[in-house]
Amino acid sequence: MREGSVASAIANPSDPKVNLPTDLLAKNNSVSLPLSRDDGKPVSDSPPTLRAPSTPPSDPPTFTDPNLLVTGGVGIKALHITELRTAINNLRVRLGLSAYPWTKPTLTNGVVQAGGLISAEPIIEMRTALDQALGAPSPAYAAGLALGQPILAIHIQELRDRVISGWTASSQMPRDGHASLSYDTATNRVTTSGFAYDAAGNQVRAIGLWWIFVAAIQVRRRESSGAGTGG
Repeated sequence: MREGSVASAIANPSDPKVNLPTDLLAKNNSVSLPLSRDDGKPVSDSPPTLRAPSTPPSDPPTFTDPNLLVTGGVGIKALHITELRTAINNLRVRLGLSAYPWTKPTLTNGVVQAGGLISAEPIIEMRTALDQALGAPSPAYAAGLALGQPILAIHIQELRDRVISGWTASSQMPRDGHASLSYDTATNRVTTSGFAYDAAGNQVRAIGLWWIFVAAIQVRRRESSGAGTGG
């Protein structure tokens, strides 16, 4: 700046930019994203493998012609069989079992054809699939189901009723967190498989949160009695 001249601000460009050959950069350069941070932890907080979502709770299944035992009767349809199969499999999955692979009637490889005759085979197969999930019924299933005999409405309705009953029961949480626990009345120990005790009677193995609950009780008992404390 010359002596005696007036200083003035240097003007900046209103839109500074540099033109780069981005088309060449895209062609000649590959970009790799890091899979982990410097500390070795994954970049994403998501689990490394995808897990199937748990089955959301839902209401018991509904059926076409809900009451097959109404006065005057209801004709058995292929739909009654197919939707009952779906309900049974939904219940099986709800109870932790896999879906049942339907193979009856044998002649059609498990396909119940609309307009065709319904034999005893698919009914017996549905009984088997349901018994695997709920156990044998008491009282037993209705009689009169054999090859060559007509399918009765009760043979379908009783399976529907078992599905709904089993569905409702699976929605209820037992007070102790387990559907069934057996005890030895002499020792007051749980005899259900999965529980174990040491020689002193302390529980050393249990199922799920039950073990945490029992262990906490045992610690409190030791603290209240003074056992295991320093001094």
